[in-house]
Amino acid sequence: MNNSFYKKSTLSRLKSAPIVFRLKKGLAKSNPYGEGSKHNMTYRLPSVDEIFDVEKNTNRKIQYVLGEESIFAKEQSDNPVLADIIFVNGALIVTPQQVNLLKYLELSNHNDSNPNRMPGKTALFYKVNIESDTKDTVETMEVEADALYMARSMEPQKLVGYARTLGINVDRSMYEIKHDVMSFARENPSVFLKSIDDPRTERKQVILDAIDYGIIVFSHHANEINWVMGTKKPVIIHTPVGVEKLDYFVEYTFDSEGEDVYKEIQKKMKKMDSIDEEIEIPELKEVVVEEEIIVKKKPTSKRVK
Repeated sequence: MNNSFYKKSTLSRLKSAPIVFRLKKGLAKSNPYGEGSKHNMTYRLPSVDEIFDVEKNTNRKIQYVLGEESIFAKEQSDNPVLADIIFVNGALIVTPQQVNLLKYLELSNHNDSNPNRMPGKTALFYKVNIESDTKDTVETMEVEADALYMARSMEPQKLVGYARTLGINVDRSMYEIKHDVMSFARENPSVFLKSIDDPRTERKQVILDAIDYGIIVFSHHANEINWVMGTKKPVIIHTPVGVEKLDYFVEYTFDSEGEDVYKEIQKKMKKMDSIDEEIEIPELKEVVVEEEIIVKKKPTSKRVK
């Protein structure tokens, strides 16, 4: 392929492409200037403005008039008739051939994209950067795709553990759990990708396991987190009023004192895991009850070790 020809044709296409201006949010529903009728789907922009001309270093009056060679009032004929500038459905599409309209909109103080907009003027619309918007859209789609791929590829144990940190009910089928995790990843892709390998996420899983194992308990009646030692519940830490206890405790475990507590939790859990391993797991066997076959087996926990 001729790269030179390709570049020239691309530039030519870009130069001939229409330019889109879009109203800022909320403006398509009203017309503060009171010109013409008021419709939800249309907006009339003032056809007269006073701008600061950077090249001439002075203020100049501009107005949009059909049939004139210039938008500057002093360069137009006597008694010019102003032309309408109307946004339809919140947008105004201008072709490169509409030279004066394009120049008026570019220089307007109401154009939020105009770097030389005069102070105190209200921004009513902006120029759509199609290339930039498309780039942003593609980048967003790529992040969403990465998040969904990560969620889809997670090992079952890691998936369940992560789901628990989100407060997702894991006492369901794996498909239901995966559905909720993937939905979270799709709706919050950046958060998901950042949290999936965050050490806080792993610690949150361990702490939730410790609660299930009865090693620690979050007091519902007091702002504290306690060890569970028979009937006694020594306080590990007091939590501030109004904070989420789990998140606060996770952050606490990264402090020097909290790190020792976390290691003790891991030690206790390892001990309990070793006890579980010593318990003989009965083989599956069939029991016939009223002509129905029931398979008995040891309940399996979805806990992530």
